Amino acid sequence: MLYFGPRGVTTAAIPGARTLPAARAAQQVTGWVAVSVTAVNSTNRAQLSWLRPWCPVRVLDGSILVYRFRVPPGSATGSVPASVPGLCSGTWSVAG
Repeated sequence: MLYFGPRGVTTAAIPGARTLPAARAAQQVTGWVAVSVTAVNSTNRAQLSWLRPWCPVRVLDGSILVYRFRVPPGSATGSVPASVPGLCSGTWSVAG
């Protein structure tokens, strides 16, 4: 999870949340991922570039993208797509 919001609210304040890794470590990510649109597009753009090819399964309150990875996004079965997709139609983040 990577949250962009009021000061004093951090990932540590959310039970079970962990900080999202940079691109190299993202190949180990599975399960649910929640990240603010601001973090993906601005404040942590380079660190979270690995998320851009994947489609979120939901958007919370217009500002939190929710992804769900059955397999790590950089694995052989989770290879990166050629184009940036829109929202997923299912319950798992997929490559377009």
